[in-house]
Amino acid sequence: MLGTKQNYQKLKLDDFNPIRDYNKLSREKFNENKLMFAEKFGFYLNYYFMNREQNRLLKKSKNALSTSQIRNFYGEVRNLQTILSLHENMSDDEFNDKILKRVLLLRPRLAYSAARTAKNNNKHRIIDFQAIMDLEISKIINAENKRKQFEEFMDFFEAILAYHKAYGGTEN
Repeated sequence: MLGTKQNYQKLKLDDFNPIRDYNKLSREKFNENKLMFAEKFGFYLNYYFMNREQNRLLKKSKNALSTSQIRNFYGEVRNLQTILSLHENMSDDEFNDKILKRVLLLRPRLAYSAARTAKNNNKHRIIDFQAIMDLEISKIINAENKRKQFEEFMDFFEAILAYHKAYGGTEN
């Protein structure tokens, strides 16, 4: 694996803005572009660049999203995926009752976690994580085929989780 600085350069993170960059991809299916965003975002959730002008080294961010924070949210989403796989022939109405209602409840849970974690610190990475996940949840809610969109969300989220861990996600 490359060192932290080499990864930063490889990923071309000098101009990375998670919300702006996500919005450019938001209408795309899970593809190579979204996978690259997930990799950049996974790295971003862990690090910050000290001084771009002086090309100083990256530091592990005190505002980093911990592995337990991201895995808590992932655990809830994974439970929904398990329910869906156990009921493959679920009707759209059943999907809305069993899955969509719980997807909607992910928003306030994540908002609570973000508010508690980022109290007195609006630069914490959990705020950006919440924003991206909220946009993804909106796509599920507004999709014609909600089940398919939920599966796309799972692929995207799993990629973010994997890259977050690969690039040094730790317990805080």
